[in-house]
Amino acid sequence: MARELGDLPSVAFALGTAAQVDQITRAVQTALEMAEAAISMADNEGLAYFASHGRIVKGWALAQLGHAEEGVAQIREGLTMASARGEEMIWRTYNLAQLAEACGAAGRISDGLAVTAEALGLVHQNGETWWEAEILRLRGELLLKQDRANSAEALVSVERAIEIARRQGAKSLELRATTSLARLLRDTRRRDEARVLLVEIYNWFTEGFDTTDLKDAKDLLDELSS
Repeated sequence: MARELGDLPSVAFALGTAAQVDQITRAVQTALEMAEAAISMADNEGLAYFASHGRIVKGWALAQLGHAEEGVAQIREGLTMASARGEEMIWRTYNLAQLAEACGAAGRISDGLAVTAEALGLVHQNGETWWEAEILRLRGELLLKQDRANSAEALVSVERAIEIARRQGAKSLELRATTSLARLLRDTRRRDEARVLLVEIYNWFTEGFDTTDLKDAKDLLDELSS
């Protein structure tokens, strides 16, 4: 529709929004394509807002595709651009979550944990809780990558993520956090408990079974049931 209107800012907005939807649903390749299209248009037309946020999505996608160092650099560039223009506002905690995940993919675990600490600080400072569950889940995952001895602290973080997602009715984030928890329980010889927790949230869904999060949950369920 934006292209039919011929309004370039509307096209850039549509591309950028599509990229973020693909990011949230973890459709990595499509997110990268949408982000690159948004960046190209934004750079050519001087639409700085879409240039910065497009780089953040692109960086996240690159990290998922095995180019983690390049992805981290892209996200940091996008964050710097957004900060310089005072554009971030409620998006900063969300964007920091993408950076933390990319840092984890790059093996920069300490950097990733520092980013989650910054994000959670903003959550508490501003009461900006809409992405808090995912930040806590990522913190738990990073703690485990840092040292398996952190499993107790990671467990607390992921369980808190599930609690918040449930309170918010954020079922996709609850699924993601429960999948992380189930893996942790599996690795600590609590397979039956892991399966019961995961099957409950998995069975809530009635569509979207081709999405990455539901595929990951199903694969883990199959493993836990074997």
